[in-house]
Amino acid sequence: MSMFGIVLSVALVIVICGFAGKVYGSYQTKLDPLSTSMSLTEGQPNSPKATGMQSLDNSDIDALQQRLDPKLVSSVVPIASGTAMLRYQRTLFRASIIGSTPDWLSYKATQLVAGRMFTEQEYESAARVTVIGPSTLSGLFNNDIQKALRSEIQIGRLTFQIIGVLAHNATGNGGSIAVSPLPVVREDLLGGIRTVGEIGIVMTSKDAVDEVNDEISAILDRQHIPFKANGLEEDFSTSTYQSADIAVAGQLVEVLFWGSCALVVLALIIGGSGLSNVMSFSVAERAREIAVRRTFGARRRMIVAQLLSESVVIAGTGGALGVLVGVALVVAGERVLPNIAPQLEAPQLSVSFVLLAFVLSLVVGVVAGMHPALRAARYRICDVLRD
Repeated sequence: MSMFGIVLSVALVIVICGFAGKVYGSYQTKLDPLSTSMSLTEGQPNSPKATGMQSLDNSDIDALQQRLDPKLVSSVVPIASGTAMLRYQRTLFRASIIGSTPDWLSYKATQLVAGRMFTEQEYESAARVTVIGPSTLSGLFNNDIQKALRSEIQIGRLTFQIIGVLAHNATGNGGSIAVSPLPVVREDLLGGIRTVGEIGIVMTSKDAVDEVNDEISAILDRQHIPFKANGLEEDFSTSTYQSADIAVAGQLVEVLFWGSCALVVLALIIGGSGLSNVMSFSVAERAREIAVRRTFGARRRMIVAQLLSESVVIAGTGGALGVLVGVALVVAGERVLPNIAPQLEAPQLSVSFVLLAFVLSLVVGVVAGMHPALRAARYRICDVLRD
């Protein structure tokens, strides 16, 4: 039990230090940009008099692009979506089809792992190009990025050239998506609709939420005058990732970190107390041997040094095993985590923390062996030999 506690504590120190910083950093990196993204969608009014609801259409998009303060808003991103069957050769995969602008990447705070996003020229010309998500890549190409970038796929009855592959993100349908220029999606894949299901607003600062909300209301209230008649509520709504929501994610990571630290302390206590009990039992069994050594001239500090060295060797052995276990877990995490949770950064092994964990095990050995060693050095030789 004493050895197990030391092995566990040392392994946990290495694993926590390897995982915690990267995991927390990935949350901050991926979630913070979302605080400047606002989603504008059709509302769901509760009033029984709510009639004449207007969908979000091209006139709303144009009004927002022209009237929103450029100091507060960097881009307006119309989005239309549906589902379709994608086909590559004989492989079929159902995915969400998203039509948007090149600014969709900044609105979703995501990146490409390979290739490129479609350009403004491709957007204006309704080019049949697409950027696929990671799940789509897996379903059609078995995660072969280079093969995907050289391929064309069928979306519905149309042929699209793959030009990019998206990274995993905190939003989206698990990556089961294909993003193409809005004009070609609305005209050729969604039946020629002129509306959008969502308008993304990318703000210049997360502190601009209230001002941007007020501007959107002022602009769209004039666009949707029939619905606003008689004081009825707005037929659109906005939502955003507030800093409080992002802070919750960070707090959960911190709770996990400090909970793991508490587990380390508990394992150290168990390991240290177990080692102390083992050394106390060893001293009691060897009391006569210690007394004989004292009789032949061994000094107390020699007895203390011998027993402390034995305790440190036991703890060091446990520490070495813990280092092997901890390093193995971090290395396994580097290889496995990107596959099962790509939205998190891979852990990183730190030599300094490995050394710190091992030194910690030696300190436990010294502390656990100190009391039994001092007690052995204080034995009265005559009493021990008489017994």
